[in-house]
Amino acid sequence: MAEERWSGVVRYHDYVPTTIEYDHDLDAYTVARADVFSSDRRHHLTLVVVVTEAQMIVHRPGLEHAIRLGRATLERLIEDHRGMVDQLTANAWRVYTLGGLRLR
Repeated sequence: MAEERWSGVVRYHDYVPTTIEYDHDLDAYTVARADVFSSDRRHHLTLVVVVTEAQMIVHRPGLEHAIRLGRATLERLIEDHRGMVDQLTANAWRVYTLGGLRLR
């Protein structure tokens, strides 16, 4: 299980190679995740970054490198979505590739 840490209204899930999670539906591994809460903390947007099995086979980034890339992508996604979180009327979940392409 990934360790959690808070920074303001963002709860990070810090993954290491032994705590990554496999998603059977996407055939991908979760390498970065954050829950961005609204200012009143009523709702949150979960942002997940995955590396697909195909990416691991073709590009062979190694898990530690994939986690570093995932964290960098996650930071960009947090900044891109921060403004819309206060508009949420329910919790939401979005999944992205290492390159920032939305899968869900």
